[in-house]
Amino acid sequence: MKKIEGRYAQQHFTVGGHYEAETVRGPEGWRISEFSFDMAWHAGDGPLAKTGGAAGRGSGV
Repeated sequence: MKKIEGRYAQQHFTVGGHYEAETVRGPEGWRISEFSFDMAWHAGDGPLAKTGGAAGRGSGV
């Protein structure tokens, strides 16, 4: 386990759920144009959010 900000975090975080995606084909190949994900379950500790004004941004979630 790795210690981050005084907490131990597991090395792996696994999620499962349902997703929908739309793709478009352009000159550089296929790209995802829209994506939605509904998490149904998870195992392990998720990414730790930054504190001090950066909450919700850049947390890796």
